[in-house]
Amino acid sequence: MLSIAMCVIALSPGCNETADTTLAVPTTADSMEAWRALVENPSKSMNDPNLQLLASGLSQSNPGFVDEVLAELQDPGITPEKLIALVVSLEVAVSPESVPSLNALTASDKPGPVRRAATHLLGWIRTEDAKTTLLALKDDPQETIRFTALLGLAQQGDQSVRQDLRDIYQRDNVTDVTRERIVLAACIVPIEDDRSILEDAIQTAGYEQDTYRQAVSVIGRIGTTDSIEALNALKANPDCSDQVREMCDNSIAAIEERSESATAESN
Repeated sequence: MLSIAMCVIALSPGCNETADTTLAVPTTADSMEAWRALVENPSKSMNDPNLQLLASGLSQSNPGFVDEVLAELQDPGITPEKLIALVVSLEVAVSPESVPSLNALTASDKPGPVRRAATHLLGWIRTEDAKTTLLALKDDPQETIRFTALLGLAQQGDQSVRQDLRDIYQRDNVTDVTRERIVLAACIVPIEDDRSILEDAIQTAGYEQDTYRQAVSVIGRIGTTDSIEALNALKANPDCSDQVREMCDNSIAAIEERSESATAESN
């Protein structure tokens, strides 16, 4: 799964479709060493599920793990790739207890990448304390922080910011990377009002296959017969994977079944 962190922190999204997907079983003796090896080689491990699996286990077995990683991501010499690997790891490791530490990292005197990372991670903590910070940060002087806070709030299910994100999506000068971030956030807690941008996204060339998979799955749940044209357009895209084409067929079938049921009930 393409993490939003891979878009938010520093780089354009990337995904190695051939990455090893064999899940490791963390052990107390070896898990830190194994996780460290992945973090130090982020170009090969970013799409490896062991990165988050190991981090999740370490956060449960080592109470200081999260604070150690938060300290490491503040290293002035850290590379953007390693920073992303740390943030992807922390997505499954942070907890309500992490909010004070993350709040401190969003302070205006912190480096931009650190502030964005902390803001992003607050979006993974569904508590009022985390939401309060994100609501404040959506008015931050830095545009990237405002945008990251909006994504976090949308990820938490806050519908009040969805129109803001749709407005950003529709801007002429917005990059495809920014639009892809919005699509990924919209897929986490889908609402019908986001259907138009999801339909637009699957007709946009150049996105990651995982972005198409997530959008197609959501359209299958909230789409209407008007969505079928967009699904067929994606199927016709020569870069579309066989898996995504199959998902398009499944979503079309689900939409048609809902439409037939609605017609039958109205008669």
